[in-house]
Amino acid sequence: MSLKILTSILVVIMIYFSFCKRINSQEVNKGCFEFYRYANEGYCSFLSGDYKQSIIQYEKAFDIKPEGCNVTDYRNDHYLMAKSLIQLKKYDRSKKYLENAIFFGGLEWNEMIKDSLSELVVKTNIITKSKYKELRTNRESKIDQELYTIIDSIAYYDQYYRLMAKNLPESKIDSIRKLQKIIDFKNEKKIKHLIDSMGYYPGFNKIGTDKIDLVMMHTSEKFRKQIFSTLLKEVDKGNVNPDIIGMMVDQQNVLNGKRLQKYGYFFEFNEINHKYFMPFENSNIDSINRYRIEIGAISIECAAIKNNAKLPINFDWDYKYKN
Repeated sequence: MSLKILTSILVVIMIYFSFCKRINSQEVNKGCFEFYRYANEGYCSFLSGDYKQSIIQYEKAFDIKPEGCNVTDYRNDHYLMAKSLIQLKKYDRSKKYLENAIFFGGLEWNEMIKDSLSELVVKTNIITKSKYKELRTNRESKIDQELYTIIDSIAYYDQYYRLMAKNLPESKIDSIRKLQKIIDFKNEKKIKHLIDSMGYYPGFNKIGTDKIDLVMMHTSEKFRKQIFSTLLKEVDKGNVNPDIIGMMVDQQNVLNGKRLQKYGYFFEFNEINHKYFMPFENSNIDSINRYRIEIGAISIECAAIKNNAKLPINFDWDYKYKN
């Protein structure tokens, strides 16, 4: 074989491996919508007690985005993966995910110790207290403390008169609500300015708290419509919890008098105290799940398990004629 032919073959091989490396890199850097495609299945399998399936789905999700998309402290996907592995006695494999649950997901030591699996974690020495402190220190070093202080102040005033109203007579509630609306308007302007100037949503991944999510629930309908597309992009970046988008839309729909939701975030109780989803705009369950997928949320069936709520046996008929 001539040197010229050999050189050509080597060049082709190098181009091939370079192409594969680039493709693999693109796979790893996919956004959170792709991550949630599998992680939501992992989460739902965990809630159902199917730990083997939960592991399978979470592995696919973390292959796409190793750091995950932890945008709220009530669902830590790394921790759920670790707990699924521990349930199946795969202790060595769980170590990496427990560490990631602390560094990426903000898992607290006390939360881990109070958990039903805490005894196993301590006995098997999967993670030590000193390692936990090291990971927490590393996590806190990447948190924007100045931004945290700003959001913490906004969240404080978001609840200022709302908390006060709980202890006031009905005759004074209206005046308190007016004062709170003034604060809500100011908070809305502050949030808009922050997102416009920084170019991202100051959520859990950025500042270690999801306090801003509650504030978003008290913004105006006009603001919600203006920011909807921006929030969708932030979901894909891992900065926004998908549930907040759905809750903002559903809350507005419920409050405007129609009492019809799009995604399924609001509930009501019947006469025997069973929890049900409030009526939907669309009575087709496949359509509702498609809406939920579009914002990165779990399926409506999974939401029913998570919230201990009941879906009607005949979904289309029951919701179509409920009103």
